[in-house]
Amino acid sequence: MTMRACAGGDLTSTTARGFGVADTAVANTLTTTLWGGLGLQIALARRIALTIDPELLLALQRTTFVIRGAGTAFTPARVGGSLALGLAVRL
Repeated sequence: MTMRACAGGDLTSTTARGFGVADTAVANTLTTTLWGGLGLQIALARRIALTIDPELLLALQRTTFVIRGAGTAFTPARVGGSLALGLAVRL
């Protein structure tokens, strides 16, 4: 069994475009996030291993997209995460 840790940050550009409204508009924004994760690799056989990679994401800023007069349309979550499972094969 082997384990590794990783961390980093992202700068993301998001574009939202309105359709089906009286005043169609496009909004652009830049957001920053921090992320970190652990990777675990468990040997199943001599050349095959199971990989498990959970990751946590923290948004440092959250931009809210709205339709004027209709209230909030979308606000991204403050915290998110993912879990990846896979097989590693050594050649």
